[in-house]
Amino acid sequence: MTPLENPHIFASLTRHRQFLRGFTREFARPVLPIFSYEGGAHVALTKSEMLNQLAEKAGMKKKDVVTLLDAYTDLIVHTLKKDKDHKMKLPGLGIAQIKHRAARMGRNPATGEPIKIKAKTVLKFRVSKELKDKVL
Repeated sequence: MTPLENPHIFASLTRHRQFLRGFTREFARPVLPIFSYEGGAHVALTKSEMLNQLAEKAGMKKKDVVTLLDAYTDLIVHTLKKDKDHKMKLPGLGIAQIKHRAARMGRNPATGEPIKIKAKTVLKFRVSKELKDKVL
């Protein structure tokens, strides 16, 4: 059996390829994970496809949509960097927040030995109830 005939390896390669598709070559920035269903298949939209659909639905030029999306992203980044304990509500989407995780003790799953896990700062996102209700 070749690696591509093995369903586990093929699924892993497919996920990896879809992950890599999420990065643009120009900026190495991740694409928003938006999915569409074509013929029942779960297909990730590229950033370009997403921008085309947004431009079409909003009746705007693609160039204007790119500018708007970049400005929105920059606003989120600036707001969250300005105040480390700040929450930013994204209407219709959810809440983005920077949280500090304290150091703690964990356990190595392979050996069972206790290990120290360092403190770190993480970005959390909580999906809004409105979006959850629409999707689920």
